Amino acid sequence: MITWIQTVLQKHHKSVFGVLLVAIIIAFVFTIGSVPFFGDSHSSGSRKGKVFYGFDLSNDAVVAQLQNCVYFELIFAGQQPQSEAQFTQLVLRQAYLRSLANELGMTTVSQDELDRYISSSPLFADKDGKFSHELFANFVKSRRINEEVLSEILSQNALVNKVANLLGGPGYMPKFEIERQYAQRFGTWDFNLAVLSADSLKLDIKPTPEVLEKYFKDNVEAYRIGEGVVVETVFFPAKNFSVEPTEQEISAHFAANAGKYATTDKDGKQQMPKLADVKGKVKADAAKAGSLRKAAQAAEEFVLKIYDAEAKKASAELKKIAQDFKVEFKKNAPIRITDVSLPEGFPVEAAGAAMKLDDSRFYSDPVATDDGAYVVFFVEKLPSYLPKFADVKEKVLQNYVDSEKARLFAERANTLDKALAKAVAEKKSFASVARAGGAKVESVKNFSFLNPQGDAVLQAYSVISATLPSMKVGAVSSAKTFGEKSYIIELVKFTPPTDKDAAAKIETIGRDMERAFGAVSSMSVISEKMRAGEKRISDEEK
Repeated sequence: MITWIQTVLQKHHKSVFGVLLVAIIIAFVFTIGSVPFFGDSHSSGSRKGKVFYGFDLSNDAVVAQLQNCVYFELIFAGQQPQSEAQFTQLVLRQAYLRSLANELGMTTVSQDELDRYISSSPLFADKDGKFSHELFANFVKSRRINEEVLSEILSQNALVNKVANLLGGPGYMPKFEIERQYAQRFGTWDFNLAVLSADSLKLDIKPTPEVLEKYFKDNVEAYRIGEGVVVETVFFPAKNFSVEPTEQEISAHFAANAGKYATTDKDGKQQMPKLADVKGKVKADAAKAGSLRKAAQAAEEFVLKIYDAEAKKASAELKKIAQDFKVEFKKNAPIRITDVSLPEGFPVEAAGAAMKLDDSRFYSDPVATDDGAYVVFFVEKLPSYLPKFADVKEKVLQNYVDSEKARLFAERANTLDKALAKAVAEKKSFASVARAGGAKVESVKNFSFLNPQGDAVLQAYSVISATLPSMKVGAVSSAKTFGEKSYIIELVKFTPPTDKDAAAKIETIGRDMERAFGAVSSMSVISEKMRAGEKRISDEEK
């Protein structure tokens, strides 16, 4: 099918990672920087001994290979990582599945399997949803990737995808469930929707001091101040490490982040720009990435110096090293695990590292942020404790008022749904009784899950979708509270679908459901194995 590149892709048996990935690695590291589980790309020393299902995570080349495969996996799916932590999990997933493939003796994929993997990507779909050779060719060209390198990456990802599908199994859904899903998807409903708002209850709750104190004593553990830590930070600002990117680095940055500079045409299709058209922006971004990388490198050198010198906590040697690096220790307000917010100026990226420190491990690995790199130093632990009532009185008052409002609102909603059920049973008007009870009523005709319309319906969609399919005509649901509103439904009429192609639609739905079931099963197995691998590394570090 993909004839023009087929010859190249047929070479996927060959291992070409060692040398040919260099161009991609440069581009990728330039923009991704550090990944929490692995540390900075230059911190292999801090990752010594981390072997995850046969992959040596202290080896920068190994990590880069995995990172690049994940990078292209995301591109092919039309996605971007939401966080560094998520990206880390995807890298570990890649490692585990490749290890499992090797264990099962699956070292390669067929050409047909590879073609299907490539053509399944939404990135290469034309306006009719069909695979476009032109879009694929432009993709390869825009990234300036050696085709043999691309062949290996795509083959590895196709293999990983195959193993993941095998873990999920074929999936199974009973016929009645598939038919129920078909009816739900293509049928229509007429129903009345009663909406009771919490703000309709004009409540003025003023508890006595005795009531508040009792509420505090009954719920005292909810007010426990969690364990904490006092730390100092050393900051390496990126602005202190100016970088003038080379033409190669600019090109590499653009190749790795072309999607960032893309525009969308009137048809909603992504248009990839030429480097020349956005070079100024790319250069600035590459310079910033380079500065961040140099700041992280400086922080890494600082940490390694402390390690090599075997400097002790708060020692003169430690202060001397800081002076040599021209950095200062900044003491921060205590950080507690129950705090909603961190001390002002403390980077959120470093919170996890701070809580793991103690006297035996009093400094962290470098923590990369958007403006530089931090190293966190342990000062002291703070135990958890139960506060006095006077110290949390205002919080207790707010909690009590909120809980009373919620209780009274639930009572009102439950009273109303019983009244509505009785009214309908007695052939009385659902709408009249609902309005008399303080609710607003929406009469919905020909509701379809495929095309829900109306503000009230959309706001209550999660309740409607969870409640309506299991109701019988003429029934009244119990009150379902969602946020500040409670919903009660009267099902008036259900019209089943009468499609001429019902059999084909049912078959498609069944296939989709089985595939989804298999995917969930696969994710469950993979997650469990990844946790086991991470735990093994953590146990070895203790």
